[in-house]
Amino acid sequence: RLVEMMNGKISVESKLGQGSMFTILLKNINIPNDGINKAEQDCDIYTADKSELDNKNYKNIDNVFFEKSSILVVDDIEFNRMIIRELFSNSQIKIEEAESGQEALEMVKKVKPDLILMDIKMPEMDGYETLKRIREDESFRSVPIIALTASALLSDQDKMKKSGFDGYLSKPFEMKKLFQELCLFLPFSTAQDRSGKSKETSELTFSKIDNRKLLEVIKLLENGYMKLWKRVNGGFFVEEIEDFGKNLKKLGINYTLDVLIDYGEDLVNYSNNFEINELVKLLNNYPEVINKIKKMITTTKTGRIEDRVFDRD
Repeated sequence: RLVEMMNGKISVESKLGQGSMFTILLKNINIPNDGINKAEQDCDIYTADKSELDNKNYKNIDNVFFEKSSILVVDDIEFNRMIIRELFSNSQIKIEEAESGQEALEMVKKVKPDLILMDIKMPEMDGYETLKRIREDESFRSVPIIALTASALLSDQDKMKKSGFDGYLSKPFEMKKLFQELCLFLPFSTAQDRSGKSKETSELTFSKIDNRKLLEVIKLLENGYMKLWKRVNGGFFVEEIEDFGKNLKKLGINYTLDVLIDYGEDLVNYSNNFEINELVKLLNNYPEVINKIKKMITTTKTGRIEDRVFDRD
C-alpha cells in the first residue's frame, strides 16, 4: 500500500524450495549527496599517490599509450571480461582471462601478468581468498592486483585495502577511471612524449579524435556487443535485455553518444514496463543504431575517413 502511495511498483518472484525475491521500484526519489560526497572523499586515500595524474596529459585518456604489458582479468561473468578485452583490442596490452579463482591461480603461474584485475564476488573462491593464495607465492607478491567490486560501502573498501589490494574500481566503471588506475602501475607514454610537443599543437585535429572514438565504439558494437545482442534477441529474457540496455547506456555515457544513451534507456524502460511489442521493435533496430553512429564519422578533405589515429607505434 505504501509503495502504491509513492507511485511505485512492487513485484515478487518465487522458486519452490528456494524462497521469494521482492522487488520495489520507486521513481523520482531524491538522494542526499552528503553521504556520497563523503564516500568519494574517503576513497581518495585508498589508491596510490595520484599526484602525477594531475598533469593534463595523464587526465585525458586520449593522450595515454600503454607500453607492452599483460593484464589478467579474473571474473566469473564472461560479459565483464569481454568488455575489458575489447577496450584494449587495439593496444599493446595483452588481456588474459580466468573465470574463477582456481583458474586465476593457474593462469598467474602460466602467463606471469604485469597486473591483475580481480572480481571480488566469485563462487567457490572469492577475490579475497584468491588474492591471499597468489600472495603466498613470493614470485607474485609485487604484482599489482586491483579489485573489481559492485559495492560502494566504505567498510568494504576498507576491507579491500587491509586485505592487500593495490587499488579498486567500482562496477560498472568508467574507462577513464580504469585508465587512470592502470597508469599507476603500467608503463605508458603520452602524445606529448611521442610527438615532442603538446597535443594542442600537434597535427591531430579535433575531428580525427572524434573519429577515433566513434571507430572504437563501432568496433565494440559490431563484435562483443553484437554477440550479446544476438543472444538476448534470440532468447528474449526480459532481465537479460534490461542488462543489455544498461550496458549500452553506460557505453554511450563513456563515449558521450546520445543515440546510444537513449537506445539503452529505452530498452531498460520497455523491459521494466513489460512492453513486449515495443521491446521487439527496439531490439531489431540495433543494427540501425550502429549505422547511425557510422554516419557521424567525419571525413577528410580528400573524402576519406581518417582512421590512422588507431596507429599506436
